[in-house]
Amino acid sequence: MKFSWLKKNYSVGIQLNDADIRIVQLDYQSKKTKLINQSFKPDDAEQWEQWQTILAELVKNHALEHLPTGVSLPLNLTHMHHLEIPTGIDEVSIEATIKTYLKHTFKSAVSDWCIDFAVLQKPDDQYADVYFVAAKATEVDRYYNCLTSCGLQVKTIDVETHALRRALINLESGKSDVTQAVIWVQGQVGLLMIYDHSKIYYQQDFLWQDINQLVGQLKTKLQIYLALKIKPIERLLLLTPSNFLVKIQTFLTEAYQVPIIHCESLTQLNPDHPSKTASPDDQLPYLIAYGMALHNMTC
Repeated sequence: MKFSWLKKNYSVGIQLNDADIRIVQLDYQSKKTKLINQSFKPDDAEQWEQWQTILAELVKNHALEHLPTGVSLPLNLTHMHHLEIPTGIDEVSIEATIKTYLKHTFKSAVSDWCIDFAVLQKPDDQYADVYFVAAKATEVDRYYNCLTSCGLQVKTIDVETHALRRALINLESGKSDVTQAVIWVQGQVGLLMIYDHSKIYYQQDFLWQDINQLVGQLKTKLQIYLALKIKPIERLLLLTPSNFLVKIQTFLTEAYQVPIIHCESLTQLNPDHPSKTASPDDQLPYLIAYGMALHNMTC
C-alpha cells in the first residue's frame, strides 16, 4: 500500500445515502474542511454497485486515495442497548455477556455480529453501566469492502447518530457539559437526540406532514424519554427553519423550563467553523460525515 506523506494530515468522513454521497475532507492541523457532494439518480443497478462506481470516481478526482476514512452506519442497521454489570468485571467477560444477550435476543450465532461498547462507572455503586452497539457483520463488511475497493483506507465504521453527537460537541467546544436535547427538522423528517459528552441516552427519527403533527411527534417522544427517568434535559438545541420556530418553541417553553437555543445554520453554533460550504439541505449529512472525519483524529 502506498501513502503520500503530503496527505498525512488529512482525514475523510463519508455518508452514503440513497441518492447522494457526502464526503468531508478534514485537515488535522488547520481544522479546515472541504465538502464534496455528489447527487445521483438511482438506476436499475444494485445500490452497492452504484455507490462503488460513483465513489471510486470521487476518490480519484479529489485525490483521496489511501487517506484514513470513516463511514457512518445507518441507525436502522444497528441495535443499541444498555446493561448493568457488577463493577470490576474485565472486558473479555463484558464482551461475552453482550454476545450472550445478542444470541438469546436475536437467535443468531455470535459470529454474525460486530460489537462495540463503553463502560461508565457509577460513583459509589456496585454496578456499572455498559452501553453497546451491535451490527450484523455482513452489513459492516459491505461498507468496508465498498470503500476499500475504491482506494480508501477504512479506519472506522460508526453509527451515524454517534457521528452527529461527535460533530455537535466539537462545534460547541468550550461550552459546559450538559444533557442536551437536539431537535433537527429538515424537509419532512425530524430527529430527536438526547446526549451529553459521555454518551447518547435516547434517539428517535420520525416523519411528519404538517406543523401540528411535528409538534405532536416531538411531544410524544419527549414524554417517552422523561418516563424512562434516565437523566433530566438541561438544554434544548433547535436546528430548524425559522418558519417552524414559533410553534415548536412555544410548546417547548411551556413544557420545559430549560434554556432553548435556536440555530438555522451550523455557523450559528460556531461562527469560526468552515461549514458555510454546506447548504441547509446538506447540514445533517455534512455533520455526520464531519463527525466521522473527526473520529479518525482520535483513533
